[in-house]
Amino acid sequence: MCSRAAILREGRLVEMAPIAQIIEQGEHRLKIWFRDGAPVHDVPLAQLPGVRIVEQEPGMLHVAYQGAADAILKWPPSSGGSRGHAADLAGGGLHSILPPAAERR
Repeated sequence: MCSRAAILREGRLVEMAPIAQIIEQGEHRLKIWFRDGAPVHDVPLAQLPGVRIVEQEPGMLHVAYQGAADAILKWPPSSGGSRGHAADLAGGGLHSILPPAAERR
C-alpha cells in the first residue's frame, strides 16, 4: 500500500503529498439541525473562512468546510437565540450536528 498520492487535473499534476495530508485538505461536510425548525439567518460566512453553505432549509443547515470544524462549532449565536454555539448543544436550539453520510445509516 502506498503512503503518497498524486492528483491530476486536466492532465496536469496539481498535488503530490501524503494521503493523510490530501484527505485533511479536502472538503468536509456537516448538517446541522435546529430543534425549533426555524430558518437559520445571518450565517457569518465572513467570519468562517473556508466555509460555504451547501443547502439551507428551515431547521437545517448543510455546510462544507476545509480543515477543522472548530470555526463552525463556535460561530456566535444569532440574534438572541442560542443557534450555532457548541456549548448550546445540550440545552439550546441545536438538535444535532452530523456528517451527511451519518443520516443515511
